[in-house]
Amino acid sequence: FGSMTNEAVGRLIASLLAQRLGESIAVDSDAYRIYLRVAYPIKLEMVRDVMLNTNPEGVEELMRVVLRNSRFIRWEMVKVARKFGVLSRDVDGRRLSLERIMDIFEGMPLIDEVVDKVMWEKMDIEHTKLVLERMRDGEIEVRIQKLSPFSLQGEKMKGEVFRPSEFDSAVIELLKKRLDETRITLKCMNCAHEWRTRVGRASPECPKCGGRMVAVFKGNEARGGRASVKSASLVASHGKKAIVVMAGYGIGPDTAARILGTQKDGDDLLREILKAEINYSRTRRFWD
Repeated sequence: FGSMTNEAVGRLIASLLAQRLGESIAVDSDAYRIYLRVAYPIKLEMVRDVMLNTNPEGVEELMRVVLRNSRFIRWEMVKVARKFGVLSRDVDGRRLSLERIMDIFEGMPLIDEVVDKVMWEKMDIEHTKLVLERMRDGEIEVRIQKLSPFSLQGEKMKGEVFRPSEFDSAVIELLKKRLDETRITLKCMNCAHEWRTRVGRASPECPKCGGRMVAVFKGNEARGGRASVKSASLVASHGKKAIVVMAGYGIGPDTAARILGTQKDGDDLLREILKAEINYSRTRRFWD
């Protein structure tokens, strides 16, 4: 499938493995192979599991998250900053952290544009989806075996390192802003009053009767039933924090209860939300 497909597949696998293992993963690729390096031996079945269970339809969403904190995006952002005169050409881009670059473009749509540019010009997303589909359907066999002489030809390749903390301050800040702007519907389980708002302005109390059994809904989610009661119970117990968690993509009351059970706050809580969003994107075919 070529180097652009391998670039995308390698980055996805490395990032997902880093989160699962809690260890750094080095990745490199060319037109013929993808190299992953780990500090200690791991079960190869884990790599195979990531390859077989990553949802092809979630590739674009996953790749956008991965690219926002990668070396790829940093250099493209430096180029754009220089082009628009935001960054002097005398400044050494290698000395700038990704967080600093993201700060430069805060509030501007250029970040998403650059991510899309890198994703579609440097990688083959459609073929990446196809590869994952064929692996999932058994059309491409995934076998565990020793490195072949052909594989070893790329042994000295040097690539990017994905760390378990890749989803750091710049990405976490973007997540926080997205959650704050997410539109939700709240329904009081006491008086049945229903109102729409954004997460950032949401209150865990009913404005009509003052009740705290308030259920959270996104989009066209069904009202009523066990899920609604559990959602309202979480808000009654955890307040605004529960609303923020349930605003996450693919996060229902059950997943929210697990996240809230970790008793994390601030950026640590947001990292748990992001992990859950990525896991949902990766495995969505099992839930749809």
